[in-house]
Amino acid sequence: MSTAKFFNSGRDAPRFRIKMALAFVAVVAVACAVAAALLLWRAAEERVDLRQHALSEATALSNALDQEVAAMNYLLKGLSTSPALRSGDLRGFYDQLVATAIPEGSWLILHDLEGQVLNTLRPFGAALPRHSEFPSSPVERVREKGWSVSGRTASRLKPGALVVGLSLRVESEGQPLKHFLTTIVSDVRLRQVMLELRLRGAHTSAFDRDVQPLFSSSTGSLVSDRNVVDAVRARLAGAQRERAIETLLDAADENGNPVLVGLRRSASTDWTSVTVSEYRDPAARAESAYANLRRFCLSVGDRRACRLLHEPTGRGAARRREAGGRRFIRAIACAAGG
Repeated sequence: MSTAKFFNSGRDAPRFRIKMALAFVAVVAVACAVAAALLLWRAAEERVDLRQHALSEATALSNALDQEVAAMNYLLKGLSTSPALRSGDLRGFYDQLVATAIPEGSWLILHDLEGQVLNTLRPFGAALPRHSEFPSSPVERVREKGWSVSGRTASRLKPGALVVGLSLRVESEGQPLKHFLTTIVSDVRLRQVMLELRLRGAHTSAFDRDVQPLFSSSTGSLVSDRNVVDAVRARLAGAQRERAIETLLDAADENGNPVLVGLRRSASTDWTSVTVSEYRDPAARAESAYANLRRFCLSVGDRRACRLLHEPTGRGAARRREAGGRRFIRAIACAAGG
């Protein structure tokens, strides 16, 4: 008996149909397994990309702020060698400070150990604040380190302005500290530094060493979210000063939505740059997509298996199955070929 006659015989048709149904179900199961592997692989890649992007943006802002501070320090170093300052010509040095090009919203100050001596916001000879009038003074840090970066503070001489101060010791040939220079940088300038980077993340900001914002964030920004700030504060609590930190935090905003926080703290300033992204774990999305695909495949497989078990027999049916198989193979080949 030929093979065709054997498979088309009435006696063996039910067995053949069962084998075909099982084979089809096996194919569907393999397809689901392959699809699951591809989905999970893609999800893993997407998760790595999202996390790298969040950290890279925080790092980019941190580096840009460090460069801004370094530029101000170089400016102060140049001014500290001024012949007018070294000779004690305060009037001449004041004129030099006023003529110095600095970012918009910034100003320059000369201090002695008691308080401000010159301030470009005030005329020469005007009464100026003493160090004792402020909650804290950079004198000791400048004495020990040679320079200092303050936290965010409100300006007394420019009401409404939020500023930070960058101070540098004026060297006097091995003599004890007598003077130091400070450039005051406004929050407007620091925000401009961030905007010039054109970061893709909409929720980006920076904090001082006390986790106070260095500049205002956009309305509705997740960086201002209380839960996010608390998560950043908790991560930095107890961390050693003047040590860089780069990390990612999985947190939730006040509405309970998951967010990804990229964080980098500068070792030189103790300022912390933060970027916050709305985040849904790609693995969870992949699992959801796989569940939908599995339901679809099982539904199709179940219907096709039922049809195989109840298809008519005979040469005509066999020819129709063969023609259908060829069409299916051609369709797969066309799909694979693009």
